[in-house]
Order: sequence, then C-alpha cells, then structure tokens
Amino acid sequence: MKSVYHWRFADVKMSENVALYRALLLCSFKDSFVNTLSSWLARARKSHMGGSNGKPRTCKGLFSRISYRLSRLEEARTPKGMLKVLQRIIPDIVAKDIDTADEVPSCSKGTLVDVKTHSPGDVYPDDRTGESNAAVNARQVRVNQDYHKKAKDLDTRLGGNQQDGFDAELSTFGRDGVVLGPIVGAFGEMSSHVDRLADVIADALTAEHLSYYGDRGSKTVKAYYRRVLYRAWELTAHRGWARLMLDRRSLVQVPNAPRDQSQHPRARNDYDVETAYKIYMNPEPGFQSGPGDSVDAD
Repeated sequence: MKSVYHWRFADVKMSENVALYRALLLCSFKDSFVNTLSSWLARARKSHMGGSNGKPRTCKGLFSRISYRLSRLEEARTPKGMLKVLQRIIPDIVAKDIDTADEVPSCSKGTLVDVKTHSPGDVYPDDRTGESNAAVNARQVRVNQDYHKKAKDLDTRLGGNQQDGFDAELSTFGRDGVVLGPIVGAFGEMSSHVDRLADVIADALTAEHLSYYGDRGSKTVKAYYRRVLYRAWELTAHRGWARLMLDRRSLVQVPNAPRDQSQHPRARNDYDVETAYKIYMNPEPGFQSGPGDSVDAD
C-alpha cells in the first residue's frame, strides 16, 4: 500500500487543507499500531503480509488479477481510458495460520485484517447498551460490511460476477471473506478482534515457551504473555492518541501569539515526511508539538 508518508508535509498548506492534515496525523497513529501488531505477529512466527515486519510490507497487490482484468474491460467500454482500480481494496495485514474462534478459522490464503481508529464523538455518550467497549465493537462490525459493500460496488461498476469478481475473490480469504477489524478507541479501549489476535499470538508464544521450559503451566504462561501484549498495545494506543492531540494543536490559532509562533506550521516547509514518521512515536526528549515547538527536526 502506498503510504501517505510518500507525500511531503510541505505540500499541505495548513490554511487550505486542514482536513487533509488531520487525516495525515490520524493515519500516522494507525500505522504505528499496525506496525506494533506486525512486530508481535513476527515474534510469534506468524507469516503475514503488511506492517513493518510483514513479507512483503504491503498488501496492495492482493486483488491485482481481478483489478487488471476488469480494468481492461472498462477500458474497452470507456473512451476516457482505464480507471485506476488496482488500489481499491487494500487491507493493512494478511495473516496466515490465524486460528481464532469458529467465526474466522485458519485459511491457506490468510485472513484480512484492517485496523481502524475511533475518534471521540457522539457515539460514546449516545450509547445506551451498557456494554463495555460498545462503541468500538459496533465500529468493528462495519469493517467487514464495508469491505463486502465496496467489493460488490466494484463488481457492479466494472462487470464482475459471482464466480470471478472482487466479492468472489474476497470470499476466498478467511471464512467466507470475513475481515477482522481491530478498532482502537478514543480512550485506548480495543474491540473484540484485538482480543482474538492477542489470543492467537499468546498461544503461539506459550507453545514456544513450553517447548523449552516446563516450570509453569500453560494457563500461567499464556496469562503472562497476554499481559505483556496488552501492555505494549495499550502503550502504543495511549501514546499515539496523546501525540495526535499534541500535533493537532498546530491547527489552533493562538490569539495574540507572536508572529513566529502563530505561523509556526509554515516554518516546516522543509520538514521531510520520512523524518516525521521516524520520530512520530519516538520524539526527542523535550519535544512539544504545536505553536512554539521546543524541538524541530532538521
């Protein structure tokens, strides 16, 4: 998947593209969680695509065969030429050997995983179910629905069918094409699919530990690895939201601020995106974001 970090922040004028800049910040938080998940899948020796430890590190060619064939058909019907559809459906991770609950058993082609973040909004105070993590679990359900809706829309638009189209290809992953949608909420809470992935990784790490050591029972070892997993993932979630809130301060105009501070976002025109991505989750000591930053990247 072509990351948004191939862009330059210099290309985003804050006064004209505030929404785009906010999307860039949110995507950097999401990518950091995807990379954390990828690193733990690799540690558990789970083969996967996408993320910092995936092989390959992108899932952009997953539907290339269907996309290319249908694009050629579209080109024949449309005088304006071929539509760009190769990147229409791109999950974050395709994990193999994922033995979760009966809903998503192991599949030779792997299970699609699409991580989402849930910003604070009316969905939190408006919830009346009384269930824990209701907001993120409700958003999680829509991930699978949105994938299949997008696949069917592409089939309708480009002439796909039930035997050889986007939706048919999507159904070959996981069980009947069920897409896992781990959701990280605005308060660091996580959806049930995060629990399932944690169980998969903890089981693999437990089996590896017990193959060398027999000093503890399997339940004790698994409980230990689950605590370690959630500690790392929750740290990534809380730190990511904190960094996001600090970075969004640059969108706020400070009344009566000195000129050099009120126009600070424009002072980063030579701020390279690759550098921004590297320090996003690991800032220098004393780093502050927003008007009047104490530390800037070179």
